Amino acid sequence: MFATISIWAIIIVLGLVVVHWFACPVGQKRDLSFGGLVRFKVHVLTMFFLDQKLTLVGKLKKLVYMVALLCFLILFLTGFVPRLICGVPLSGYTLMIHATFAPVFAVCAMIAIVGYAQQCRFTRDELDWVERLMRCRCKDLLCNSDLGRKLTFWLAAVLILPVALSMIVSMYPIFGTKGQEILFELHRYFALVLVLVAIGHVYLVMRAKFKAD
Repeated sequence: MFATISIWAIIIVLGLVVVHWFACPVGQKRDLSFGGLVRFKVHVLTMFFLDQKLTLVGKLKKLVYMVALLCFLILFLTGFVPRLICGVPLSGYTLMIHATFAPVFAVCAMIAIVGYAQQCRFTRDELDWVERLMRCRCKDLLCNSDLGRKLTFWLAAVLILPVALSMIVSMYPIFGTKGQEILFELHRYFALVLVLVAIGHVYLVMRAKFKAD
């Protein structure tokens, strides 16, 4: 059941990302030629480099953010891929890798949240969107990357806590066998929601970067 839900949820979110990318273009019209696609991929890769214009603090913040993303990718590959593709539970060396990178991700994520909290704070512009939404005047809401980027940032920040706590608490002999099973299920489903939110957040960050460039 979990594998089926996860596969369909990830497919749907990725599909929505693709549809949104073409339905709400940023900047110039999409160049679908071979050269255009190559330039697009190069541009995407450069987003992960440290910009020389950044201050030392800015470079450290982005570096921590990138380490958190890398650890999150490893956690996804070790935690989801064996179950979704191979149909086997997390165990052996895969479990060791997962357990090794989990605390690194948690620490880097917390530092990144503190570092980017100021940039992702909600301003008057976001309040205007809420007012327009309540009045059913949200024509350009889907194309507003900043609002979605901030929402997914804070939602991911909140989700990290139950994902981490559900596994940390299970390491202590506080609950019985049934409690351990419940904590494991909570960990899996919270992690799935975090993956879906992270996909949306990374996509919206990329849109914001494209818009700035």
